[in-house]
Amino acid sequence: MKTRVLDCGDRQFTILEKGQGPLVLLLHGFPDTHHSWRAQINVLAEAGYHCVAPLMRGYEPSSQTGPYFIAAIASDINAWLKALGQEKAHLIGHDWGAVVSYAYAALYPNRLYSLTTLAIPHMPEFSRGMKEISEQRWNSAYMAFFQLRGIAEWRIKRNNFAYLDKLWRRWSPGWNYKPSQIDKVKQQLAQPGVLTAALSYYRALNAKGREPSQLASNAEINVPTLALGGQRDQCMDVRMFTMMEKSKKFSSDFMVHTVPAAGHFLQCEQPAEVNEFILDWLQKHSV
Repeated sequence: MKTRVLDCGDRQFTILEKGQGPLVLLLHGFPDTHHSWRAQINVLAEAGYHCVAPLMRGYEPSSQTGPYFIAAIASDINAWLKALGQEKAHLIGHDWGAVVSYAYAALYPNRLYSLTTLAIPHMPEFSRGMKEISEQRWNSAYMAFFQLRGIAEWRIKRNNFAYLDKLWRRWSPGWNYKPSQIDKVKQQLAQPGVLTAALSYYRALNAKGREPSQLASNAEINVPTLALGGQRDQCMDVRMFTMMEKSKKFSSDFMVHTVPAAGHFLQCEQPAEVNEFILDWLQKHSV
């Protein structure tokens, strides 16, 4: 696995890269980095795929030009494809990476072989879950806290980013992650401007100009889609994935699976099971 930088004009993105074959793009979420995909990258590369996991927009000083609307961030995928000399890819996203991936699939279906999302339901089911599942309203309270500019940054940075440990433990109960795993996240968010950029994803949800992103996030998806959720996830209630099984927003091949022994960071908690789901889906929708 190698690290290099993709030059996309006014933004440069650090990527992890391994393998040859059809392109697989892996998008991380918050609070996280591209390192959370290592187990997937190694397995998929061995199976004959060219895996690329970029740091998302704003997660390093070289990509902090904004804006942080979902549709704008999704446009980075086109820039990555161009920089990699590719026309199409399999797209895999976790957390915010999943949110962006749903929107990209709606906007640019012809650029994808398949879509795989982890831990986040499609936006219509999330909106329904916020209305019908009282536990989800509590789970999502952190999103309102993140709107407090300056205060949220101060609270998260306190005591060597102890807030992030709290989130990881709460969202993935029972996951005994290694200190080195979360240390990589803390080091990335400690870089100049990165934490504010990461929080700007949440702040853009309520900002002027959000309407195109809302439309894309709720639109029909005509790409083969696999959605994976963790049964123990305390960030996104697994019942929203049950709702999603009946969704009429997916007009191509569509499957939903839950991983019983996983929380929010399922690709790290249960990599073997998640890798099996992903690899089967990619092979089913091969070039």
